[in-house]
Amino acid sequence: MGTPSYALDLTVIGLNSRASMEDPESLVHFELLKYGEIPLEPTTSPSELSEMNVILGETKSALTMAEGSFLAARTGITTVTDFRVSDQAAGRQGAPLIAFFDALLLHHPTKLRACQNIVGIANVCFIPPDIEGRVVQCYDSDTGPGNVFIDAVARYYTNGEREYYKDGEMVLPPRPPPKTTGREVFRDTLAFELIEKAERKALSSDDVVATITRITAQAIVDHYKRYAPKRLEIAEIFMCGGGAYNPNITSYIPEHYPNTKIVLLDETGIPAAAKDAIAFPWQCMEAIVGRSIPVPTRVETCQEYVFGIVSPGKNYRKVLRKGILLGAGCDHLPPAKELLNYLDGTAFDNK
Repeated sequence: MGTPSYALDLTVIGLNSRASMEDPESLVHFELLKYGEIPLEPTTSPSELSEMNVILGETKSALTMAEGSFLAARTGITTVTDFRVSDQAAGRQGAPLIAFFDALLLHHPTKLRACQNIVGIANVCFIPPDIEGRVVQCYDSDTGPGNVFIDAVARYYTNGEREYYKDGEMVLPPRPPPKTTGREVFRDTLAFELIEKAERKALSSDDVVATITRITAQAIVDHYKRYAPKRLEIAEIFMCGGGAYNPNITSYIPEHYPNTKIVLLDETGIPAAAKDAIAFPWQCMEAIVGRSIPVPTRVETCQEYVFGIVSPGKNYRKVLRKGILLGAGCDHLPPAKELLNYLDGTAFDNK
């Protein structure tokens, strides 16, 4: 007799997401229930904390802003954290980490697609068409600075009153930057050095923002030209992250890829600003189930690995029982191969 099937019905908070799997070897049903943002008021910048890791000699390190054991103790909710450290333990880099989500969401029978994420550091995932090998042939990497320099300039010219320029508002419409744009480096201290050099040349604050914004846009385009699949033209680029709303970045890409359709990730039913908030709770779910996410190509090792450190809450046995029932009797669950995204109870088809 075969093992009876079980559909996992689990709500993951981080995001609140719901996923049920009728076949543990292939298909994930997903629906975003609610999404929101809460601003933080840091006293020490992430740049300063990350720079300290390098000073201490850590060439592989990960900065996370919450401790799972405290979250579980204070909320009573089982918590999964430390995905980046888990990826490093598996022999990889710890970032980017969500190519699996891009590939499951965006893979297409015949089109080469890219998902460009512009947050502090920008990254891209290239998803070859299904005829080239489906989800497992995707690959991702950082393209360089995203909003990190632009945010540093915002803090500088507003005396810390603003953390960023909403939708690139300081330089609308976009203007060509001066010839000298500086080096593509990521720390606030180096951004401030670039500002100092620009001001010595009598550049206005708008010119400085335009220059630094062009660094991000140029880095993205240069990365595509160097690392995108060579035999296929990029048919579509799906933009996400805060920088996706900056027209001074997004208007530059079509100058070099005029035949490529460039849209927000929202067209797939996933809010452009919510992708990370969805993909990481997904990894929480996979940790509870005991299943690896799909591993992209072009990494140090393609070995499957269950990410995350589980901190038990008051609901731990209930959550664990649900996870174990999926694929009960199986010692190994292969990674998901398909994703169905639901909008208002209806499967969304973005093919």
